[in-house]
Amino acid sequence: SRLIYLSSDEEFANEIEAYLNVDQFLNYLAVNVLLSNLDSFLGGSQNYYAYLEPESNQVQLIPWDLDNSFGTLALVGRPDSRRDLSIDHPQVGNDHRPIERVLAIPKYRQAYHDRLEQLMESVFAEEKMLRQIEEAGAFLRPLVAEGGDEALEQFDVVLGEKPKLRQPHVLKYFVRERRNSIAKQLSGESEGSKVDWGGGIPPVVWSWLLAAIAVLFALMLNSGAWLWGVIAGFNGSAKWGLLNVFFYPIAPLVFGFYARRDVGLNAGRVTLCASAIFVVTVVASVMLLSP
Repeated sequence: SRLIYLSSDEEFANEIEAYLNVDQFLNYLAVNVLLSNLDSFLGGSQNYYAYLEPESNQVQLIPWDLDNSFGTLALVGRPDSRRDLSIDHPQVGNDHRPIERVLAIPKYRQAYHDRLEQLMESVFAEEKMLRQIEEAGAFLRPLVAEGGDEALEQFDVVLGEKPKLRQPHVLKYFVRERRNSIAKQLSGESEGSKVDWGGGIPPVVWSWLLAAIAVLFALMLNSGAWLWGVIAGFNGSAKWGLLNVFFYPIAPLVFGFYARRDVGLNAGRVTLCASAIFVVTVVASVMLLSP
């Protein structure tokens, strides 16, 4: 702890290998960064074991609980920022001294970059990964189907080509986007994205909010049209006034376009427009929020 938090840069560089298996640490780091596995050492102190190897007296990190790999930890950042996770600042937030100090040493940073390149060309090669996803999907699909049509539909979305509103974590899409992001970072074209806890409102929440605002606006328009129709109806007769109160929008339309065009035409036109806007808004909202 003193070496990590209190030592000088020179002291840290000279002594870190006495306590940490740096080669294994860089491998561990590269794999987790490649998979944007933020529910791990990258995110703090969870989901790994620190093993003190007795012969070397060096610490090694052993991964555990990888269910939030492939950038699926929704508590951190956004789906796009997790796919574009910075390779040189992969930690959640701004304070992770072990990662910062190890990667601040040029030879270790270069070795880490080399490992990322090796992984990109081997186990994380695009063709290899996509084939493995297809094979795993084919094996698991009959088992998932036992959970019903909804489970199978969600499973097929995960195996699809592009993310959807309610399922942004599509495996093939992640592989392609992550490979592209890392390649650009290794070549110096990009610095990637830094992430933190929270990271903003999820897209699905924005969609629900937008739909709610649109529907509320349409309801307000129709409230105005209803009131106009009621007033126009009572100007014609008490019967039409009551009909327009209780049978909106049909009664105001009949009243305005057929029964009493002299006093109800404008109310009918407003009712027609407001009703059409409401129908379009509801249909568009349903389409927007559909899985």
